[in-house]
This record gives sequence, C-alpha cells and structure tokens, in this order.
Amino acid sequence: MCHRPSHELKPTLVITGMTPYKALYGERPEISYLVAIGTKAFVHITKTRMRKLDPRNFEGIMVRYGGSYQYRIWSPVERKCCAMVGVTECIN
Repeated sequence: MCHRPSHELKPTLVITGMTPYKALYGERPEISYLVAIGTKAFVHITKTRMRKLDPRNFEGIMVRYGGSYQYRIWSPVERKCCAMVGVTECIN
C-alpha cells in the first residue's frame, strides 16, 4: 500500500458563492433554453412524415431531454414517448 502525503488528499481551492462554470469561464451559464419537465409542448411534424391534409403539429407533454437539441415528448394520442427536435413552443 502506498502512503500519500496529506496535502495531496485535500482540495487546493474552495469556490464559495459561485458555480464551477462561473469560476471557470467568468460568466453565468446560459439557461434560457431549458424547459420545465411536464409542460405542454407543440411539436412540428416534418413534411416527410405527413400527407397533404394531416395536421402540421401535435400537442404533447415534455418528459425529459433526449440528447443534443432533442426533447422527449409524451404523445397522449399515440400513447408513446418519442424524441423530437422540432419543438416549437412549450407552455407552463
């Protein structure tokens, strides 16, 4: 077993009163794009997935984030959850 000096086990810097992002970049992170879970969302349907007289969007419920620029939306009509990119509006 290797013995480590006590100064290697202690943190060297304590950040008080700010987030790690602000300490690293010097500014507050941009969070205006975040959407609350459980809000009503309107999802745009692409032209490849619809016919001429089909609706252009549907209403769903925001469940979680799916990845980069994706939202997981619960569709009560289809009774399934799907990852969508074209979420146009979310209402609390």
